[in-house]
Amino acid sequence: MNIKKVLSKGLSYSLVTVLACTAFSADAKVILPACFTDNMVLQQKSNVNLWGKVATGKAVTITPSWNNKKYTVTADAAGNWKIKVATPKYGGPYTIVFDDGEAISLKNILIGEVWVCSGQSNMEMIVSGLYGSVLNAKEEVANANYPVIRLLKVDNTYSTQKQTELKTKGEWTVCSPQTVSDFSAVAYFFARDFYKKKHIPVGLISTNWGGTLAEAWTSGDALKQMPEFAPTVIGWEQGVTQEQLNAKYEGELRTWITALGTKDPTSNQGKLPWIEQGFDASAWKKMPVPGFWERSALPDFDGTVDLRKTFTVPAAWAGKDLKLNLGGIDDYDVAWFNGTEVGHTELFVYKRSYTVPGKLVKAGVNTVAVRVLDNGGLGGLDGGPVNVTQVANPSEKIDLAGEWDYQVAAKLIDLPVMPNRPDGANRPALIYNTMINPIINYTIKGAIWYQGE
Repeated sequence: MNIKKVLSKGLSYSLVTVLACTAFSADAKVILPACFTDNMVLQQKSNVNLWGKVATGKAVTITPSWNNKKYTVTADAAGNWKIKVATPKYGGPYTIVFDDGEAISLKNILIGEVWVCSGQSNMEMIVSGLYGSVLNAKEEVANANYPVIRLLKVDNTYSTQKQTELKTKGEWTVCSPQTVSDFSAVAYFFARDFYKKKHIPVGLISTNWGGTLAEAWTSGDALKQMPEFAPTVIGWEQGVTQEQLNAKYEGELRTWITALGTKDPTSNQGKLPWIEQGFDASAWKKMPVPGFWERSALPDFDGTVDLRKTFTVPAAWAGKDLKLNLGGIDDYDVAWFNGTEVGHTELFVYKRSYTVPGKLVKAGVNTVAVRVLDNGGLGGLDGGPVNVTQVANPSEKIDLAGEWDYQVAAKLIDLPVMPNRPDGANRPALIYNTMINPIINYTIKGAIWYQGE
């Protein structure tokens, strides 16, 4: 069964979510979730779910204009209500009135086909924007006059707990040359082609996030059936703290760093002689630093590379605390000064600046050693000046730019998997909890998906 069918069934059949148990005053008005707004699209020829909040025990009457039938539901003790309403064959525009004694109305509603558009960056990429546009973007935008295509854009959020309140970037948007630029490009072209063939209105729920993992989009209930994810999900349910997560991660990271060392061609029973002062690197090759290695010494290489630089420290600097400034590194690094680790950092977006204790700083020749892991992209040190400065006097510096010695340690395919950070979205169930769970009751036709690593 392909992923489209899996997601379609999962989103259609898992209609079990209820809204949070929030107390309301006796005069509370009907409150609708963010997925119900003007311009929305509802699934045709279905018993669609409508839900919301109101005062405890209060009755809400829902009247859709396509049949003018009155549907009445009473809120439970927590103020939540939910009801199924029959929809006709595609068409519109229609209105729906929600009345608990004070009516609110949603307008310009279409009945058609609703699709969830999810996954990674290729689904997230918009039609036209500052950081990228589709081919012939100006022409595509100018011709995007399709008012029967509608888009709801979900915010990128995550949580260790299931959420019921959807966070969105505004309301349902009608497709036009003025609005289409911000649509998911894949979703828009899918909807346009679908409409041209079927002449049926299309609703797109755009819930996607570049660089995210499949397990982050998967429900905790499903992940608990998998031994590799069950402990983490159960921890969320039991209220595990961030401090506990950080401690666990640091332990896993230390184990991973040690495992990287075993792949090193110069490793000696887990020890790394190349990080030490006095190591003979005459057989190593040279590469320019700063500079991405795929643009110089190592085109098309992903994996770990060991780099060394020897430099002279003046006698006046001996014994003084220093800052080792390496700039940005793509993607992960561990740095040593005269054989002692002084820091490690993940992700290319962070500038590296490691404190070197004065006890490591000797007059004369000193050695900086850096292991870089590139998971993809250009790889290496190319995020700013590379130098050493005095902590007490930052204006005093020694430039480390130039030729560095290097050796290839291991290809990416041969390396152990790096543990995931405990402070981001790429953890089991976290994106599902905020970007899927709140719409799990929304009746859809199916889903289109781009990648989940």
